[in-house]
Amino acid sequence: MAHIASIKRYELKGISKFVDDLINDCRVGGHDAKLPGIALVDPPCLGARCECEVEIRLQHEFQGGEGRLVIVGGGGVTVASVPLTDVTGRTVRVLLPPQEAGPLTVGVEGSLSEAAYATLLVLPSDACRDVEEIFVLMADAIREEASPLRSGTADARESLILESAWRDYFQPFATDLGGLLQVLAAKGQLSPRDSNLLHSQLVYMLQNCAWALAAYFLRACLSYGIPIKIGSCQFSEEDVDPAVLRRLAQEFE
Repeated sequence: MAHIASIKRYELKGISKFVDDLINDCRVGGHDAKLPGIALVDPPCLGARCECEVEIRLQHEFQGGEGRLVIVGGGGVTVASVPLTDVTGRTVRVLLPPQEAGPLTVGVEGSLSEAAYATLLVLPSDACRDVEEIFVLMADAIREEASPLRSGTADARESLILESAWRDYFQPFATDLGGLLQVLAAKGQLSPRDSNLLHSQLVYMLQNCAWALAAYFLRACLSYGIPIKIGSCQFSEEDVDPAVLRRLAQEFE
């Protein structure tokens, strides 16, 4: 059983280059301080190589926005875009073509909001389910701590809970993980800070029973050339399996 406190309290370790890439992916230009940022993306993670529809929720309603786009991009390429004028209220739905595993960026072109850009992870289906479960448990933790409803509707309260979990806890986790996966896939040089983040991400996954996600992450590390050893067990790519990780975790409890 995962520990809710450890699930919720993930803090951004930060890979500045990846954050810079997010901005480049959205092709930002002609800033407008009134443009909204991203409040929520549902689902929070997509299955690789599958056509998916995502719901993008903006921070606030915005009148106008002619010529502005809500953009989903990755690797400097725009995957999908929707005119900001097509947003109904705060929500727009975007159909994405099948994507390979890795991080995507969601953003409002030209926004100066602190939440202008968001990470949308694309992962193999079993790892994707683990990420979705982590988000659910983050929201559960906030829901347990939330004050009783005094005004407004239950739906409005639930919306605030999901946005808070997504913004304050899930996005730091997704941004760090996306940055690491990008560095590993590109065989880029890992800084000491990145190496520490690798360790903390893996511990976080294992503590929270995200076995398939941890297995995918370990395979990426092995492919990069990072040796993996847990206790006396030295792993090869063929050995990394969610069931094996679950068993080893039980042995070390």
